[in-house]
Amino acid sequence: MSMEIKGALQPIIKPLSYEYNGMTGIEETILFENGCIEYLPENESQIGLYFDSYGCVSFSFNNAIETLIRRKIELGLFSQKNIIWINKNLCINDIPNFSDRDLVVSSGTNPSLGNDGWTVFETAKNKGLICESEAPWDFREMNPSLNNKSLYYTYTRSNKSEELAQEFLNRFEIKAEWVNREDWEEASKYGVLQVYTKAWYERNGKYYNPIPNSSGHAIELCRALEHKIFDQYEPFIKEMERDEDFYPMALKINIFEKTNMKPILKNNTLIMMVTGGGNIGMYLDNKIIVDEPAKLLAVWFARSSKNGAFTGGLVQSLTGEQWDMFPKTNLKGETV
Repeated sequence: MSMEIKGALQPIIKPLSYEYNGMTGIEETILFENGCIEYLPENESQIGLYFDSYGCVSFSFNNAIETLIRRKIELGLFSQKNIIWINKNLCINDIPNFSDRDLVVSSGTNPSLGNDGWTVFETAKNKGLICESEAPWDFREMNPSLNNKSLYYTYTRSNKSEELAQEFLNRFEIKAEWVNREDWEEASKYGVLQVYTKAWYERNGKYYNPIPNSSGHAIELCRALEHKIFDQYEPFIKEMERDEDFYPMALKINIFEKTNMKPILKNNTLIMMVTGGGNIGMYLDNKIIVDEPAKLLAVWFARSSKNGAFTGGLVQSLTGEQWDMFPKTNLKGETV
């Protein structure tokens, strides 16, 4: 069986600072020991009686956030006030459910081509997400005048939706980073991976990509070792044959409460301030050392080496607000 599905454009890979184990500064807490398959959201199809939305990137992105919220609530990683707000404003039948149509249109999805993962991520991060009930769409509607692609894409947020999206942004921050395929098993413990393949080609109950490492469709990876994915087409849970059936980079997605808590850093970490001035420093014993960049980098390099060989030093990015939480000294130990 084969059925060519499209909607995911070639992933746009940002600089190395946005790669797993790079300089993104994404907090790491184990969420899923063996994949997120037990926390998947409701099955939602991106295709209906009369048209395909080409919104696979937005649908699978929302699936990832819904999965994360369910798990983080269970682990007590959200405050009680935010859990109450989520239950009131983001849930349908007590399950988180974001509007796919809202994200599809807001992210600038091309109705005939689709979208890419990074663009959809940045839209969710900067514009916020709203509940499915705020922008519903019934793909099963029998009347084609009420269920067509043109009408689906003729959408703008209401004032109420904008207010809810802004409140979402006030409470939460979405983060993402690219992950090389060899790191998927480990990375999937700390977030949810959006992966890409060419769909759908099936044989003997499993699915394969006739052009290895190519892409065209976006889905949620729900168990890396078994190549299991959560799709927006039936059957919603599928199993791929091998690693090469996926595009070699995945987008690791996570969501965090916005907080002013002081970051936990390790000694000898090179600090990059990503907002408010772009300073650099080195963390040591609860302070940030700032000095001439060349001298600072030389000290960091030396402290990150063993027997004369550089072993790969730690690097962390901080916002300006986080930077200001730490006392500063120069290399001489003088307060600055």
